[in-house]
Amino acid sequence: MNVFVAGVHGVGKTYLCEHAVRSHGFTHASASKLIKEQLALPEWNANKLVSDIDGNQRALIAAIQRYAEANTPILLDGHFLLRNSAGELTEIKTDVFASLHLGGVILLEKDPQIIRQQIAGRDGLDHSLDALRAAMEVERSRAEVVCKELGLPLSVLHAPTEQAFAQAAQDYFSGSSAR
Repeated sequence: MNVFVAGVHGVGKTYLCEHAVRSHGFTHASASKLIKEQLALPEWNANKLVSDIDGNQRALIAAIQRYAEANTPILLDGHFLLRNSAGELTEIKTDVFASLHLGGVILLEKDPQIIRQQIAGRDGLDHSLDALRAAMEVERSRAEVVCKELGLPLSVLHAPTEQAFAQAAQDYFSGSSAR
Protein backbone atom coordinates (compact mmCIF):
# COMPACT_ATOMS: atom_id res chain seq x y z
CA MET A 1 0.00 0.00 0.00
CA ASN A 2 1.41 3.36 -1.07
CA VAL A 3 0.61 6.90 0.01
CA PHE A 4 0.33 9.47 -2.76
CA VAL A 5 1.60 12.94 -1.83
CA ALA A 6 0.19 15.53 -4.21
CA GLY A 7 0.35 19.26 -4.72
CA VAL A 8 1.45 21.88 -7.20
CA HIS A 9 5.08 22.32 -8.16
CA GLY A 10 6.99 24.09 -5.39
CA VAL A 11 4.63 23.24 -2.51
CA GLY A 12 7.25 21.13 -0.70
CA LYS A 13 6.30 17.53 -1.51
CA THR A 14 9.83 16.21 -1.95
CA TYR A 15 11.17 18.17 1.04
CA LEU A 16 8.51 16.77 3.38
CA CYS A 17 8.82 13.24 2.02
CA GLU A 18 12.59 13.28 2.44
CA HIS A 19 12.23 14.48 6.03
CA ALA A 20 9.73 11.68 6.71
CA VAL A 21 12.24 9.19 5.31
CA ARG A 22 14.88 10.41 7.76
CA SER A 23 12.54 10.56 10.76
CA HIS A 24 10.35 7.48 10.14
CA GLY A 25 12.27 5.30 7.70
CA PHE A 26 9.67 5.45 4.94
CA THR A 27 10.66 4.73 1.35
CA HIS A 28 10.13 7.75 -0.91
CA ALA A 29 10.04 8.15 -4.68
CA SER A 30 8.93 11.00 -6.86
CA ALA A 31 6.73 10.12 -9.83
CA SER A 32 8.94 12.18 -12.14
CA LYS A 33 12.09 10.37 -11.01
CA LEU A 34 10.50 6.94 -11.44
CA ILE A 35 9.25 7.87 -14.92
CA LYS A 36 12.65 9.24 -15.90
CA GLU A 37 14.38 6.07 -14.70
CA GLN A 38 11.82 3.74 -16.33
CA LEU A 39 12.15 5.50 -19.67
CA ALA A 40 15.91 6.10 -19.33
CA LEU A 41 15.40 9.81 -19.94
CA PRO A 42 17.83 12.66 -19.31
CA GLU A 43 16.94 15.42 -16.81
CA TRP A 44 13.59 17.25 -17.09
CA ASN A 45 13.34 20.85 -18.20
CA ALA A 46 12.62 23.45 -15.52
CA ASN A 47 9.33 24.42 -17.24
CA LYS A 48 7.77 21.06 -16.21
CA LEU A 49 5.89 20.61 -19.51
CA VAL A 50 5.14 16.99 -20.43
CA SER A 51 4.90 15.91 -24.07
CA ASP A 52 3.59 12.34 -23.53
CA ILE A 53 1.49 12.29 -20.37
CA ASP A 54 -0.10 8.88 -21.07
CA GLY A 55 3.23 7.25 -21.93
CA ASN A 56 4.81 8.68 -18.81
CA GLN A 57 1.97 7.35 -16.66
CA ARG A 58 2.37 3.86 -18.13
CA ALA A 59 6.05 4.07 -17.19
CA LEU A 60 5.11 5.18 -13.66
CA ILE A 61 2.72 2.22 -13.25
CA ALA A 62 5.46 -0.18 -14.37
CA ALA A 63 7.92 1.34 -11.89
CA ILE A 64 5.39 1.16 -9.04
CA GLN A 65 4.72 -2.47 -9.90
CA ARG A 66 8.37 -3.27 -9.12
CA TYR A 67 7.92 -1.80 -5.63
CA ALA A 68 4.70 -3.80 -5.17
CA GLU A 69 6.43 -7.02 -6.23
CA ALA A 70 9.14 -6.31 -3.65
CA ASN A 71 6.41 -5.60 -1.05
CA THR A 72 7.87 -2.12 -0.46
CA PRO A 73 5.29 0.54 0.37
CA ILE A 74 6.31 4.04 -0.68
CA LEU A 75 5.53 7.68 -0.23
CA LEU A 76 4.99 8.64 -3.86
CA ASP A 77 5.06 12.34 -4.62
CA GLY A 78 3.42 13.61 -7.77
CA HIS A 79 0.46 15.43 -9.27
CA PHE A 80 -3.15 14.93 -10.26
CA LEU A 81 -2.65 17.30 -13.21
CA LEU A 82 0.32 18.05 -15.42
CA ARG A 83 1.05 20.75 -17.97
CA ASN A 84 1.12 19.28 -21.46
CA SER A 85 3.57 20.47 -24.11
CA ALA A 86 1.22 23.38 -24.92
CA GLY A 87 1.27 24.48 -21.25
CA GLU A 88 -2.33 23.43 -20.59
CA LEU A 89 -3.27 21.67 -17.36
CA THR A 90 -4.19 18.07 -18.19
CA GLU A 91 -5.82 15.60 -15.80
CA ILE A 92 -4.08 12.34 -15.13
CA LYS A 93 -6.63 9.58 -15.69
CA THR A 94 -8.26 7.97 -12.67
CA ASP A 95 -7.23 4.49 -13.81
CA VAL A 96 -3.58 5.51 -13.39
CA PHE A 97 -4.20 6.16 -9.69
CA ALA A 98 -6.14 2.90 -9.42
CA SER A 99 -2.95 1.13 -10.61
CA LEU A 100 -0.64 2.73 -8.05
CA HIS A 101 -1.64 0.53 -5.07
CA LEU A 102 -2.73 3.56 -3.03
CA GLY A 103 -4.03 3.44 0.50
CA GLY A 104 -4.53 7.17 0.78
CA VAL A 105 -3.67 10.62 -0.50
CA ILE A 106 -2.09 13.60 1.20
CA LEU A 107 -2.64 16.87 -0.67
CA LEU A 108 -0.24 19.64 0.27
CA GLU A 109 -1.19 23.29 -0.03
CA LYS A 110 0.63 26.46 0.90
CA ASP A 111 0.35 30.23 0.51
CA PRO A 112 0.84 30.95 -3.21
CA GLN A 113 3.32 33.73 -2.46
CA ILE A 114 5.61 31.26 -0.68
CA ILE A 115 5.26 28.75 -3.53
CA ARG A 116 6.12 31.51 -6.01
CA GLN A 117 9.30 32.34 -4.08
CA GLN A 118 10.29 28.67 -3.84
CA ILE A 119 9.84 28.10 -7.58
CA ALA A 120 11.78 31.27 -8.40
CA GLY A 121 14.62 30.19 -6.13
CA ARG A 122 14.67 26.58 -7.31
CA ASP A 123 13.87 26.88 -11.02
CA GLY A 124 14.39 30.55 -11.80
CA LEU A 125 10.77 30.82 -13.01
CA ASP A 126 8.25 33.52 -12.10
CA HIS A 127 4.61 32.39 -11.89
CA SER A 128 1.73 34.76 -11.26
CA LEU A 129 -0.10 34.41 -7.97
CA ASP A 130 -3.38 34.01 -9.86
CA ALA A 131 -1.94 31.12 -11.90
CA LEU A 132 -0.67 29.42 -8.74
CA ARG A 133 -4.03 29.86 -6.98
CA ALA A 134 -5.85 28.43 -9.99
CA ALA A 135 -3.45 25.48 -10.20
CA MET A 136 -3.97 24.73 -6.50
CA GLU A 137 -7.75 24.85 -6.93
CA VAL A 138 -7.79 22.42 -9.86
CA GLU A 139 -5.27 20.12 -8.14
CA ARG A 140 -7.55 19.97 -5.09
CA SER A 141 -10.66 19.46 -7.20
CA ARG A 142 -9.04 16.62 -9.14
CA ALA A 143 -7.75 15.04 -5.92
CA GLU A 144 -11.26 15.08 -4.48
CA VAL A 145 -12.76 13.51 -7.62
CA VAL A 146 -10.13 10.75 -7.88
CA CYS A 147 -10.30 9.92 -4.18
CA LYS A 148 -14.09 9.77 -4.26
CA GLU A 149 -14.11 7.56 -7.37
CA LEU A 150 -11.53 5.17 -5.89
CA GLY A 151 -12.79 5.27 -2.30
CA LEU A 152 -9.48 6.63 -1.02
CA PRO A 153 -9.11 8.79 2.07
CA LEU A 154 -7.81 12.30 1.36
CA SER A 155 -5.98 14.48 3.86
CA VAL A 156 -5.48 18.12 2.87
CA LEU A 157 -2.60 19.67 4.79
CA HIS A 158 -1.90 23.40 4.60
CA ALA A 159 1.79 24.20 5.14
CA PRO A 160 2.28 21.30 7.58
CA THR A 161 5.30 20.98 9.81
CA GLU A 162 7.63 18.09 9.07
CA GLN A 163 6.23 16.30 12.11
CA ALA A 164 2.58 16.80 11.13
CA PHE A 165 3.26 15.53 7.62
CA ALA A 166 5.18 12.48 8.87
CA GLN A 167 2.35 11.69 11.30
CA ALA A 168 -0.24 11.88 8.50
CA ALA A 169 1.85 9.50 6.40
CA GLN A 170 2.35 7.18 9.36
CA ASP A 171 -1.40 7.12 9.97
CA TYR A 172 -1.97 5.89 6.41
CA PHE A 173 0.77 3.28 6.57
CA SER A 174 -0.47 1.97 9.91
CA GLY A 175 -4.09 1.96 8.73
CA SER A 176 -5.24 4.32 11.49
CA SER A 177 -6.26 7.13 9.13
CA ALA A 178 -10.02 7.76 9.02
CA ARG A 179 -11.68 6.83 5.75
